[in-house]
Amino acid sequence: MKKWMKKYGVLVAVIFAIFLVLSGRRGFFAGRPEENKEGETAAGQDISPDEGVSYGIEIPYEYKADINETNRIDAVVDAPDTVRKEGFRMASARIADVPEASVLALLEEDYHPYAGEEYDAARQYLGEDEMYLFFSKEYSEFTMFCRTADYIGTAYRYRPTEDCNKERYALDAELPDFPLADCDRRIEELFRAYGVDGGLRVVHSTLEHETMAQEALELHADGTWEKPDYTWSAADDNYHCRVWQMCNGVPVLHGYMLQTYMNILEEGCHILKLNRDRFLEMSITEVYKISYGQEWEQLLRFEEVLERYGQFTEAAEENYAIEITEIGLRVTSVDEGGGTYRMAPIWIFYGTKTYESEGVVMPFAMMIDAVTGDELWEM
Repeated sequence: MKKWMKKYGVLVAVIFAIFLVLSGRRGFFAGRPEENKEGETAAGQDISPDEGVSYGIEIPYEYKADINETNRIDAVVDAPDTVRKEGFRMASARIADVPEASVLALLEEDYHPYAGEEYDAARQYLGEDEMYLFFSKEYSEFTMFCRTADYIGTAYRYRPTEDCNKERYALDAELPDFPLADCDRRIEELFRAYGVDGGLRVVHSTLEHETMAQEALELHADGTWEKPDYTWSAADDNYHCRVWQMCNGVPVLHGYMLQTYMNILEEGCHILKLNRDRFLEMSITEVYKISYGQEWEQLLRFEEVLERYGQFTEAAEENYAIEITEIGLRVTSVDEGGGTYRMAPIWIFYGTKTYESEGVVMPFAMMIDAVTGDELWEM
C-alpha cells in the first residue's frame, strides 16, 4: 500500500481537491430511458390532465434552420412524448439525506471500509483495493473510487480534451455474464436507499478489457506517457454509467451544471462504474425527492423558444460562427428557500462556436427558460 500511495498519492490529493471544488460550485440554481413512476404525485394520485384539456406542445424530433449566415441549427431534439402530449406538471423537490449507513453496507463485502481522516469538508473512509470514500459535510453528496477504477481511468477518457477516446467504446452494449438489467438493478438499489424508487435514465458506456488494454496511457512524473504496469482481464470489464433522475419524463440537471464545459446534455448528474462483482466508482451529487402539484406549466411554444434563441444570439454580436447540433428539454432545480426547490423546465441549445480568424472551435451552449423565455446562461 505504501508503494501504491507513493505512486498515486498526488492523484488522490488532486481527486479530493476536485471533490472540494465541486462541493463549492453552488449558485442560484442548486442513454436509455427507464420505466418510472412519474405519472403519480407523492401521494400516488394520477397526474394526467383533466379530460379534454391539453397542456402539451408541438415539438419536432429534428430541426434545421439558418438563423443567419453564421448561426445554423441542424439538430436532434430530445424531449419526451409525454410533454408533447400532456405538457409539464408543476413539481417541487427536497434534497434527500445521504444514506451513509446504507452506502457503507453496500460496500462492506467488497471493500470492508473503515474510518479514515476527518476533514472540515468531508468524512473519509478507506478500504481494500485502495478504496477511498468521501462524504461531504456541507452538501448531500459523496464520492468513492478504488485502485482498479484509477487504472480504468487511464483507458477511458471521456472529457472533451485532445485525448478523448469515448468513441472507442460502445453505448449500451451488454457485457458477457453481466446484463445491463443487472447493472441497472444495482443502481436502483442505491437510489432506493435514498427513498427514490424508479424515475431514472441510465446511459452505459461499455468498457471491455481488450479495448482498455489498447487505450491505457499513464502520465509519469517526467512528463512522458506510457502503458501502465497493469494486467487487464475480463474481470475489469465494466459499465461507466451516467445517471439522471427524471421529472415529468425529463432528465434533471443540477443548476451548477449549467456552467459546465462538458456537453451538458450528455453529462450525467451521477457517475457510476460497476463490474459484475462490485461498484468501482461512485460520484453521487444531490438526489431529489420529487412531488407534483395540481397545476401545469404554461410552456412556450417551440417556435417562440426558437425566436428567443435567435434574438439572444444576434444581440450578442460575437465574432464567432455557431452551429447547434442538439436541442434538449431538461429540468433544473431553483432554490425557493426553506429546503424546497422548484423543478423548472429549460431548453438547452448545444453545439460549437468557431472563431474563424483564429481557427478555434469551442463548445457552445445556451439555456432558455421554457416558461418565461428568459436566457439563463450562455457558454
